[in-house]
Amino acid sequence: NLPITPEGNFLAYKMVRNDYKDIHSGTFDNSVGKICEEDPKKCDTNRNNLCSKGLHFCSKEYFSSFGDATSRLMVLEINPADVVSIPSDYNLSKGRCWKYKVVAEIPNGKHDQEKVKEFESTPVQEIKVKTDPEVSVPAGKKKCSKCGEIKPLDDFHNDNKTKSGK
Repeated sequence: NLPITPEGNFLAYKMVRNDYKDIHSGTFDNSVGKICEEDPKKCDTNRNNLCSKGLHFCSKEYFSSFGDATSRLMVLEINPADVVSIPSDYNLSKGRCWKYKVVAEIPNGKHDQEKVKEFESTPVQEIKVKTDPEVSVPAGKKKCSKCGEIKPLDDFHNDNKTKSGK
């Protein structure tokens, strides 16, 4: 019972910590506009494994039983091809995938069912999505996470923990 986007993706929910990090590991930033991704080979495809490896999402039937008073309710856009499993518990109301994009937040969503209903009744094309403006970074350069300036790669220290290695 999840909305389908014009591109053929679907919208689902995710409860996250107040700081937008995922509840289980605290490592994935689920702020609006972020794309969360995990190695597909590490995601559990066995639907009989109820809580297992993979990025979790759910329908409205599940999110009310998860999180606490400080949790945030996020809306995800998921390509069906990126889904690895729909566990057999909770009436098939949760799932695992290896990639999703965070497209919206429903303020006080867990505690305000009227806002959830309003969101679900909005045509997908009209959902307002706040995203950080994409900045085109030329080859051989990187955007500094501290000052926001685009600088040559040589201006950065090596760091094997980052995607760019800098």
